[in-house]
Amino acid sequence: MKNDQTISGGTRELLKNWEMESPEHFYRLGGGETPHVETHDGGGREVIVISDLHLAAGRDEVGTYRGTENFFNDGAFARFLDRILVETSETGGTLVINGDVIDFIRIVQLPDSTAEFREWSHLLDDLGMKSRTSEELRTSIGTREETYGLKTPDYKSVWRLYRSIEGHPEFFRALARWLESGGNQLVIVKGNHDLEWAWKGVRDGLRLALARMIAEESGDTLEEILLDSVLPSLYFYDDAVLIDQELYIEHGHRYDRYTRVVGDAIEVFDRERGEEELNIPFGSFFNRYLLNPLEGAYPFVDNIRPRENILPILIRERFPLAVTMIFRHVLFLFKMLKKEWRYVWFMFQRLFLLLLALLVPIALLLAGVINADFLFAERPANPESTSTIDTIARALLDAFRSLGGLILSYFLARLVAWLQLKEPDSLERPGRELLERGSYRFVTMGHTHTPNLFAVEGRTFYNTGTWIPIVQSSSADLRSDRVYVLLRFRRSEAGALLPGELRCWNDSAERIEPLAVVSRDK
Repeated sequence: MKNDQTISGGTRELLKNWEMESPEHFYRLGGGETPHVETHDGGGREVIVISDLHLAAGRDEVGTYRGTENFFNDGAFARFLDRILVETSETGGTLVINGDVIDFIRIVQLPDSTAEFREWSHLLDDLGMKSRTSEELRTSIGTREETYGLKTPDYKSVWRLYRSIEGHPEFFRALARWLESGGNQLVIVKGNHDLEWAWKGVRDGLRLALARMIAEESGDTLEEILLDSVLPSLYFYDDAVLIDQELYIEHGHRYDRYTRVVGDAIEVFDRERGEEELNIPFGSFFNRYLLNPLEGAYPFVDNIRPRENILPILIRERFPLAVTMIFRHVLFLFKMLKKEWRYVWFMFQRLFLLLLALLVPIALLLAGVINADFLFAERPANPESTSTIDTIARALLDAFRSLGGLILSYFLARLVAWLQLKEPDSLERPGRELLERGSYRFVTMGHTHTPNLFAVEGRTFYNTGTWIPIVQSSSADLRSDRVYVLLRFRRSEAGALLPGELRCWNDSAERIEPLAVVSRDK
């Protein structure tokens, strides 16, 4: 964290007071069934939508990445955005990053020097947050955080944000150039991996970082840059945004049981100190306590598709690691039972009900088997004395035993399916529901990392895929290791949004090309 530009009192007050006219907006983040939709005026600009970049801590001081990093495309992104800058120079552009731009949960590095704790303390002061000394910050890090990374209070989330900025300077400088050029907008929609945008301090941290980058080139003061280039052009939306009353944008994680927030988004976790942390969903706990430690030894394990092949691949290639994963999986579930019972119930309630529904017939079956065996044991084993009734009873007993085996097999299969935490491969169902209501002309989501495109009565759904590597373990699918997917909406002469074009960035040729999307028969 390098805080070269001096923060004046006016700059600090400017950040502190920005967007505070309606602070309740930034806490309307619960996991309800219906997202809160906010409107956004595109102002006649072209709209470019990308999603799921998953920046973690980036390169360290010697130039290497940790296994939890997924984004290695800083240069490609910068070249892409510079190209878009040229192509939209007349109309201006609205760049929408639709969720998971920063993967906060995968930033596990901790400050480990006096200088870093001092810089962290100064950064909190610059942002007008609660003042904390270097020693207070050092002692705030618990034993579990030393193993799994910092938790989610606002001041710790700010440190993780700046760790990502330091590790991906080319990416963030490209965003700064986008805002500096004038006439452009940057819209960030929250996803399940960057719920930390809920904190005002984190949003202000990005604003300040981009302003500092612009100041390094322009020579203007931070206050001038914030007022002219950053504050009026950088937008954050919690759930969903509707551009020009036609283009509906939502990340899509609320339609996935593993990534939906249940309850309030921000909760008090230390009542004595009055500190709050985020209410993170089940899948984030799974990443923090299970996948992050595994990716340290087996990078990209979370990038394997389909996900149910993760464990078989580990068993074949890294058997001791597979055993570790199974063991940690059990420990993880116990952690969840102890800390987040509501998520265990939310995730597994159907499994619990299934278990309850099966226990009754299984109990009756076992009672029948025991009684039947006892009954037949009292009878002579002479075949000539076996009555027709006995034959029918034995046949029914065998059938019940087979049925019991089938029921138990089904139950175990369901259990395995639940514990593998398989995410949905497509958001087609919620996308169709939104289109069929007829309220939106265009709908786009991300989250699944699978590009998709379909139409319903002249209205269109798009999924913007991802910008990170995908390890495809099934021969039934062909996936490029890097698919730089983007969705582009141009404007008509009258300024209306034209149907979107699902494209990809060809970094070798430095041009935008059509994306091949293959539909599947139902």
